[in-house]
Amino acid sequence: MEKEILLGVALAMSISPAAAFDPIPDGVFFGFAHVLGNKAELDDYRVSLRWDWNQIWFEGSDSWHLQGYSDFAINFLDQ
Repeated sequence: MEKEILLGVALAMSISPAAAFDPIPDGVFFGFAHVLGNKAELDDYRVSLRWDWNQIWFEGSDSWHLQGYSDFAINFLDQ
């Protein structure tokens, strides 16, 4: 399981443009959700930082294009 996580992190880091990385995020997001599950009620608190890649792929297409961003998030679940 740890190998798959490390592989995913390495892949995400290789896709994003490392040379143009800005330490100041493009956005800060706060979230709250009250989750009703089958066996528990949970409160989910979330803080995330977002960095836009500022790059567009397949720009010549008429109906769609591809963009991306990196997201670093911390969640806290309270029962």
